[in-house]
Amino acid sequence: MLGVATYVTTHKVKVLYDPTILTDQKIQAEIFTPQKAVVRELPDSILNIKMVTCQLDNFFDPNDFSHLSLLLKEKSDALGLESVFSCPVTIRLFLPYNSNLNASGLKEMIETKILKINTKELSTHFDLSFKLVGTPLFQTIRLTEYKNKMFEPYQRTFNWKKSYRETMLDTLKIQIEPKQYDIEALPYFVSHLSNNNGIVGFHSTMDSASRVFFNIIFIDSLTNSTSILKNMKNDTLTINYEGGEVGKIANKFKRLFKFSP
Repeated sequence: MLGVATYVTTHKVKVLYDPTILTDQKIQAEIFTPQKAVVRELPDSILNIKMVTCQLDNFFDPNDFSHLSLLLKEKSDALGLESVFSCPVTIRLFLPYNSNLNASGLKEMIETKILKINTKELSTHFDLSFKLVGTPLFQTIRLTEYKNKMFEPYQRTFNWKKSYRETMLDTLKIQIEPKQYDIEALPYFVSHLSNNNGIVGFHSTMDSASRVFFNIIFIDSLTNSTSILKNMKNDTLTINYEGGEVGKIANKFKRLFKFSP
């Protein structure tokens, strides 16, 4: 890439590049951010999922993904949404297996021009310009496949993990209920864990049976699983913010933990 010029009045960006090294599509792929989101919670009675794969024009950035999520929540029974880079962009919609949404209904909904959202606090609207390209593909997938697609892992290392040999590390694996997995709250929880110098890493995982686990990596000579679990059940989390500030918030995870079998 040789340079970038931005134009505020037209909201456009001009990218200068060497065509012997890059192409338009490669640059678009680098700029594009794949996303996925749960639109609404899964009903307990669902066993299978209807997956609809389609392509959209005029779908450019995370704002478009957010607007499409709102559109699906307002006008369909969609459960989840996923975007994948292609030209045009590929979108996967996840619906209850018995959903009545068909190809013509999908096109009408996707090509909605104005989305109005009304709440008790305010009323707003979004101008949309999505265009459905080609014929959507309807498939059936297992519930476990859907759950794994929607799962967002969270991973962090800290306290100089790289300075320790692998033989010095141990892992505490703790199962939690999938419905109570909250990736937005995890940074606070992991910040609290990092106050223990014996803990050097964290990652969340989902297995093939859709069980969710917190995996806490620690130095067995500095701490132990009993001490870690006790700390995880504190009423309050101690959070380290940028700039050295320290804060405290309620620990929403404290009642969720159980050791995996």
